Amino acid sequence: MGKAAADIADDLETLLVAWRLEQSGRGGVGLPVRFVVEMIQAIDDEAMARAVEQALSIQVDIVPLFPNTSDLGRFRRLSVPYVTRPDRADLFEVATRLRDLLGAETVEPDLGADYFEGDCQRPDPGAPESADFTFWCWADPEKNRPTDQNWAIAKSGVKEAWEFALSKGRAAKGKGVLVFQPDTGVVPRHVELPPDADADPRSANFVEMGERPIDPMKAGLNPGHGTGTASVVASPESGIMTGSAPLATLVPIRCVESVSVFDQSPVAQAINHAVEKGAHVITMSLGGMLSSALHAAVRKAVRSNVIVLAAAGNCVSEVVWPARYAEVIALGGINEAFKPWRGSCSGPAVAFSGPAEFVLRADAKHPNGELAVSGGQGTSFATALTAGIAALWLAFHGRDALLRSCRKAVPCNGCFVTLWLLPLEYRMILIVRILAPASLMRLPC
Repeated sequence: MGKAAADIADDLETLLVAWRLEQSGRGGVGLPVRFVVEMIQAIDDEAMARAVEQALSIQVDIVPLFPNTSDLGRFRRLSVPYVTRPDRADLFEVATRLRDLLGAETVEPDLGADYFEGDCQRPDPGAPESADFTFWCWADPEKNRPTDQNWAIAKSGVKEAWEFALSKGRAAKGKGVLVFQPDTGVVPRHVELPPDADADPRSANFVEMGERPIDPMKAGLNPGHGTGTASVVASPESGIMTGSAPLATLVPIRCVESVSVFDQSPVAQAINHAVEKGAHVITMSLGGMLSSALHAAVRKAVRSNVIVLAAAGNCVSEVVWPARYAEVIALGGINEAFKPWRGSCSGPAVAFSGPAEFVLRADAKHPNGELAVSGGQGTSFATALTAGIAALWLAFHGRDALLRSCRKAVPCNGCFVTLWLLPLEYRMILIVRILAPASLMRLPC
C-alpha cells in the first residue's frame, strides 16, 4: 500500500530539515540536486527563488534552462546547492511540493546519471553499451559473428549511394551536412574520428560546462560510447572502417555520462543548442525517461526542419524517450541476417530498423592501431548509421531545394519529419530495402 499523505509530509519535512542543516554548514556532498520547472505564466527568477526559500527555508538557484531562447523561456532549472541527493522517491515528492508552491505546469527531477549504477557492475572503459545485468540481450560473439565484419555498410547500400551521387554530379558522402551528436563526448585524436571534431566551435559540453566535449573515460556506465557512435556516422574513409557519411561535419555534444538517461535536462539543452547552431541532422544514441523540456526541444528542432533520430533502446520492453515521441525517427535493430537484433526494443513507435549487431565502430580504449575498431551492439549504432544516410539524402538533393519543394507540397513547419513515416509492414526490416540507392536519392518530399 502507498504511504498516507501525512507520512509523505513527515518524510518531506525530515528531508528539508536535513537540507537546511547541510546548507547552514555547507556540508552537502556529491551529486547535484536539480529540477526542471515548466511555468504556466512568466515569473521573475529571483521572485521564484524567494518564494521557495520563504516557504521551505532552503536555498535554491533558478536559471533559464535554455538561455537566450525566448521560445522555450517557460523552462527553468532549479538547483538545491550544498545538499546530499536523496532517494529517488523523495525527489518526486519534492517536485510535487515545488509544483504546488510555484503554480507550475510541471516540475521534474533530474534523477541522476548514476540511476542504475548501484544495481550493476561498471563495465570496463570502452566496452559496448551493455551493462552486466542485461547480459541476456547481447549476441554471443563466438556464435553470431557476421561473415563480413563490414556488413552494416555493405548491406545498407551506402557505397552504392555514394557512387550514384557522384555519377549524377551531386554532392556525395554527406558533404556540407551538419550532423550534431548529443552523447558522452569523444576521445580526441582517435584515428577513426574526423580530425579535431572536439574542437569545433559549434560543439558543447553540458556535463562539465564550458569545456570541450571530451569523454574522460572515467564516469558513467558507457565510457567511450560517443566515440563509437560518432565513427559510425563520419569516420574518414582512410581508416580501417568508414562512416556512412564520411564527408558530413560531425559536431559532438557531451550531455550525458550514461546513455540510459535519467538526467534529461542536459539532453534537452543539447538539442536546443544544436538547433541554435544550425544543425541539419540530430542523432541521439541514448534514451530514458520522458521529459516536458526534452519534448519541447524536440518539437523546436522539427519546426526548424531538423531531421531528428534516436535509438529505440536496448534490453527493456518499451521504446524509450526521446525515440518514443512522434516527432522523432525511432530506430530499432537487426543483424546481418535481416533478423531482429535480440536486444532491440520494439513496438509501434519504431519507424524502421538498421544494423545493430557487431557493427564496426571506433573503440575508445584504443585510439590507434589494429585494435582501434571493433564490433559494437545496440540500437545506438542503427541510429548513427541512419543519421549518416539522412546526411547522404540531404547532400544529394540540397537541403534548401528540399525545403522549397516540401513547402510547396506540405505547407507546414517541420516537413522533413513526414519523409520517414512508413507503413507498419515495413518496420523491422533493413533500411536498404526501404532506401535503396535509387529510391534514397529520388524520394519525393
